Amino acid sequence: METKKEGMTLKVHKGIQQARILLEGDMIVPDTKPDVAQVLRCSGRVRLDESKVAEEKLQLMGTLIVDVLYRAIGGQKPLYAMTMTLPIQETLYVEGLEAGDETNIRMELEHMECSLINDRKIGLHAVVKAEVDTAGSQQYDMVTGVEDGAVALLRQNIQTIQPVTEKKDRFTVKESIPLSTEQPEIDEILDTHIGIANTDIRAMEGKTAIRGNLELQVLYTAAQTGMPAVWTQTIPFHGFIESSGMTPQTMTQVHLNIQEEEIRPDVDEDGESRVFDVTVTIGAELSASNPVEIALVTDAYGLEQNLTAQQEQISYPVPVGTAQNHFTIRETMTLEQGEEPMLQAVTAWGTLRIENVHTETDLVVVEGVLEAEVLYLCQQDAQPVCVLHRGFPFQRNIEVKGTVAEDTARVEGNIEELDFRLMTEQEGEIRAQIVLDVVVNGEGSATLVTELQEQQDSTECKMPGAVIYIVQPGDSLWSIAKKYRTTICLL
Repeated sequence: METKKEGMTLKVHKGIQQARILLEGDMIVPDTKPDVAQVLRCSGRVRLDESKVAEEKLQLMGTLIVDVLYRAIGGQKPLYAMTMTLPIQETLYVEGLEAGDETNIRMELEHMECSLINDRKIGLHAVVKAEVDTAGSQQYDMVTGVEDGAVALLRQNIQTIQPVTEKKDRFTVKESIPLSTEQPEIDEILDTHIGIANTDIRAMEGKTAIRGNLELQVLYTAAQTGMPAVWTQTIPFHGFIESSGMTPQTMTQVHLNIQEEEIRPDVDEDGESRVFDVTVTIGAELSASNPVEIALVTDAYGLEQNLTAQQEQISYPVPVGTAQNHFTIRETMTLEQGEEPMLQAVTAWGTLRIENVHTETDLVVVEGVLEAEVLYLCQQDAQPVCVLHRGFPFQRNIEVKGTVAEDTARVEGNIEELDFRLMTEQEGEIRAQIVLDVVVNGEGSATLVTELQEQQDSTECKMPGAVIYIVQPGDSLWSIAKKYRTTICLL
């Protein structure tokens, strides 16, 4: 008897692991800047520059970029800005990690404090959360049939996914955009914020098409008055990630992030500083897989000879479903005692933090916080600019049919739009449009026959011409046929 075999490679999800990285440092005020009277806003963003996978170790190299807005002692302007960077170099110990494994890494700023040490030094304390989703591959030699001999094979079809590619790419957007006539001339850029919105990801033959919008918000001081002004702009972008094996049916997950940005003022034809030169590099991380159906031989026995089937228990990923959830947060921001009354809103910032994700029957439950900050003009001349900070928790129950409590859900959130409307000098309304992208994967298990071995019968056993068998709980046609070395058809 000759056994036919076939090689099979399955993706194995090894798990999600989180770690916190503590960063500390001091920001020294440059000689060209005035002394600090009060820190109004301290914000940061994390950039992952490089990662290296070794046996049960993952090396992370990145940068924390810190932006500070402050009120100066005796300054000529109401608002000043500083920027500094802190290097991130951390080794994470990830159980089961092997060289060659796929690692999906997300790093975000979880907490940051800026404390005024003296009028020329600000102390920084930050916590960066690193989340590592690890997957490997397992190879099997599975029995698919026999060339000769009377053998019964039990077959089972499984639905799983097979990786197509894990690829990183970059797109660069360059624009020179003039200010509208209503905007004041540019003196100095204080703060920039760039978001990615309205993304459209489509799998195509041999490539993945990516479209979206860059949402730019620039806070700057006006040349004539020295007061803060805001410029906003939407820039569409598109690109392709080439990859063999891609089809319109390929399942794709693409994570987009801002890797590098440079926005600087330039002069127009009249020699006035009324142009913004924008250069933005968008990083794209593509994970693509194809849904496949694989026929397995899960059990076997000989009809005429005694066979032993060597079996192995396997696990495999099962795609459950995806969902996109759009919702709006509307909350009133009311001043508390000691906070200066609002004269005019200048701009608003928002940060979305996903704090907890768990799965239930047909549901993915997402809990998070919208952290909102509003820069406004105060009603006191001695303190003309103030910042209001508030946090708004939220919970979303997102339907994904077929989900069970044991499944794994990955959620990415994005603020598509954010604005603040002043209602009175004591309160205003913050409004944020949020999108949550959800991907749910489960895990299936099956028994695989990896080898058939012929055994010598120790005794000669002759079956009677007729057998009466009383079916017992747990019996199947297969188990009864196997017991009496016959076929299901004959039964």
